[in-house]
Amino acid sequence: MRTLVVFIALAAGTMGWSAQNVRFLRGDVNADGTVDVSDEVRLLVSLFRGGPALACPDAADANDDGAVDVADVIYALNYLFVGGKALPPPFPAPGCDPTPDGLDCSNYRANEPCDAPSDMVFGHEHTNHTALPAEWIQTAKTNFRVYYGHTSHGSQIMTGLGMIRDNLFDYNNGTGTLNIRETVGHDLGSPDTTNWAANTRAQLDRRDNDRNVVMWSWCGQLSVLAPEVVQRDYLDNMNRLEADYPGVRFVYMTGHLDGTGVAGRLNQNNELIRSFCRAGGKTLFDFADIESYDPNGNYYLDLGADDNCDYRDPADGKKHNWAADWCAANPGGCLDCGYCAHSHCLNCQLKGKVFWWMMARMAGWQP
Repeated sequence: MRTLVVFIALAAGTMGWSAQNVRFLRGDVNADGTVDVSDEVRLLVSLFRGGPALACPDAADANDDGAVDVADVIYALNYLFVGGKALPPPFPAPGCDPTPDGLDCSNYRANEPCDAPSDMVFGHEHTNHTALPAEWIQTAKTNFRVYYGHTSHGSQIMTGLGMIRDNLFDYNNGTGTLNIRETVGHDLGSPDTTNWAANTRAQLDRRDNDRNVVMWSWCGQLSVLAPEVVQRDYLDNMNRLEADYPGVRFVYMTGHLDGTGVAGRLNQNNELIRSFCRAGGKTLFDFADIESYDPNGNYYLDLGADDNCDYRDPADGKKHNWAADWCAANPGGCLDCGYCAHSHCLNCQLKGKVFWWMMARMAGWQP
């Protein structure tokens, strides 16, 4: 084995393998978009039979040790057939290598560069729900059955959905509407930071499970959690769930604003989540981003915006509310909700709109 690894390392040097910023799927040696036994056959032919050069050696590095050798074949086959550990990211969706090394991936499918933002991150730029094609909304309603865990802040999405509800954007109203099953009282940090993952597995392992979209929201825990805890208990657990349940779509989420601005712990954790999702091609409902902008695109995070849409105006040093101000200037643009937990009704309204945009994109719509 040691001789083989040395040989591969030397071959990598002579072949000019070098790190590239291209999205790929780890384990997809033949670049067909899936990981299965045919990939290991392709790698064995390349290693021992002098087959064609690998188009994306980094994808062949199944165990992510920076070398391409028979250990990668063993690692992938253990995952595929005997319940071994999931492949490291980017997996089970294409993305960028979070642990760059000397392996090249200059030719993988569409060759999408890593500096291109993921088009599955949904925030303040996705509030024009009336522009969504009706056929794709109907496709989402037909195909998706959502499992949504949340506490009070997460209820803002449900309140927003109710505010913009009509015959097209309808849910939990029988045949032809989107079915959303809520689990209320627990979230990504309550009662602890891993209970949500066990809850998700219990639901998806039920014989009668019909849920194929899973999303959980935060309450205020991202304001205090250490980034390594967020990585371990949230991002790593989500990645494992995606690998273990490939037929289910998992939606990541950032946490609500808390007034600590750009430099605060909250924003640091939100940026960690955003970076992970962009690099891995994940689907992200960017809860905090929606709260950081008014509908005109004015930015408030750097002014200490919080979950109630309050911020401090440097011009007069006083507290203002961007949602209330925008509604006063645009009376026809704000709907009444009666109650939006912890916030202004406009905040809920915007989140409901973004949710439908996300559903259309998940269903396959390309804007």
